[in-house]
Amino acid sequence: MSLRELGKYRRELGLDKKRGFIALLRKFPAVFDIKEEGVFSLKFKLTPEAERLYLEEMRIMNEMEDLLVVILRKLLMMSLEKQILLEKIANLRTDLGLPLEFRNTICHKYPQDFRVVLTERGPALELTHWDPELTVSANQLTDEENRAREVE
Repeated sequence: MSLRELGKYRRELGLDKKRGFIALLRKFPAVFDIKEEGVFSLKFKLTPEAERLYLEEMRIMNEMEDLLVVILRKLLMMSLEKQILLEKIANLRTDLGLPLEFRNTICHKYPQDFRVVLTERGPALELTHWDPELTVSANQLTDEENRAREVE
C-alpha cells in the first residue's frame, strides 16, 4: 500500500500529518516493511510474521462467528423488547468478542436471526427468530445430564 492510500485511514489511525504515518510505520519495524519507490514515494506492507498473525486472527474470527451469533441472540432474547441499541452493543463489543465492524458483517449476514431497525433512540439490533433451545441455562442442561446419568 502506498502512503497516499494509507491517507484514507488517517482519522481511524488518529493521525493528522503525513509525517505521522511514516513515524508510525518506522516505530514498528517488526510489523511493517517500508520500501522507497522513487524519490518521494514510499510503500509499505506487513512483514511475513505480522501477515501470518493477521491471517490467523481472521481464521479464528471466522471460526468464532457462529458462537458470536448465539451470544447476540441470547442477549437480545434477554431484553424486554427483543432489541438493543447498536450503540450499546458497540460499547460491549470487546467484552462480547465482536469484531469492530460487527454491524456490517454479523448483523447483516444473518437476517434469519436479526435485523437493524430504526427506533426513536437510534438504530437497534432486533431479534427476528426466537429459539427456545437458547432459553435453557447451563444449570438446567447440567441437571438434565445428571438426571439422564441417574436413569442409566
